[in-house]
Amino acid sequence: MSSPRRARSTPSGADQLSALPEDVIHHVLSLLPAHEAVRTCVLARRWRHLWTSAPSIRVTGVKGWPDADRFLCFVDRLLTLHRGGSTVLSWEFHLDETDFDPFFNICNVTGKCHTSRLMERILECNVGTLRLCLNNMAPMIGIALLPDLILVSQHLTMLELHGVITNGRVLDFSGCPMLVKMKMESSCIDVKEFSSASLKQLIMVDCQFCKEKRTRFSLPSLVSLELNLYTGRAPLLGSMSSLETATVSLNSQCADSCECEDDYCDGSGCYKDSDNDDKSCVLLKAYFFTIAIA
Repeated sequence: MSSPRRARSTPSGADQLSALPEDVIHHVLSLLPAHEAVRTCVLARRWRHLWTSAPSIRVTGVKGWPDADRFLCFVDRLLTLHRGGSTVLSWEFHLDETDFDPFFNICNVTGKCHTSRLMERILECNVGTLRLCLNNMAPMIGIALLPDLILVSQHLTMLELHGVITNGRVLDFSGCPMLVKMKMESSCIDVKEFSSASLKQLIMVDCQFCKEKRTRFSLPSLVSLELNLYTGRAPLLGSMSSLETATVSLNSQCADSCECEDDYCDGSGCYKDSDNDDKSCVLLKAYFFTIAIA
């Protein structure tokens, strides 16, 4: 018996990817790192400009960027193409020092790219969610540094910062009236005041506060607070009449350690002079509150 002939498979040449609905293609492009999404422009004529209207942008490091100019030129091009265009639902900027060549000229980056200016340009793209993760970028102070931060956006609703360093007088989000959720992780907080009239949820994990001064929180609309203090002095919490739940964890390295050996001490006497006896600052005005000391 003769064996059955095997069916010959010949490529049809049909562009099945381009046949997908545009919203599906945009979703796929949103899952790709930006440098890979850009490369899809060579797939077919239809794909030439699709990446420029993706609803989400993920700028991640490419192992071994050879020089600062090429990296910054790529970021600048992305921002220029999206500025004033279609609304970007989310923008993620994720960098790690290992993304760069060992001989990468750090000085070129720190002199040309500051985090605050980068955030301003991203927000010009009408971003709703901004995630800025700068893992192990402390040596590259120009990138990780946030000087006096006063951002302006009518679209930003959620902000996540990881591995940044604040250095100035204020973190002022009064120019972002739609901002309702913020998360800061593994960041250094060295400002006198942190304020937002609209913020409802604040999460701060493994953050370092200044040891010489306290940061005053002015967050009247806050509903939920999670504060995990790694080092430094706990912030002064202004009146939060909307607060419903709060969890505050003080690491053993926290500078707020009372040594008066008074079992009934509430701390007010120990820190009255250094905190200017600010009686308008309160810790409790919530339905549920938990304090944990590591």
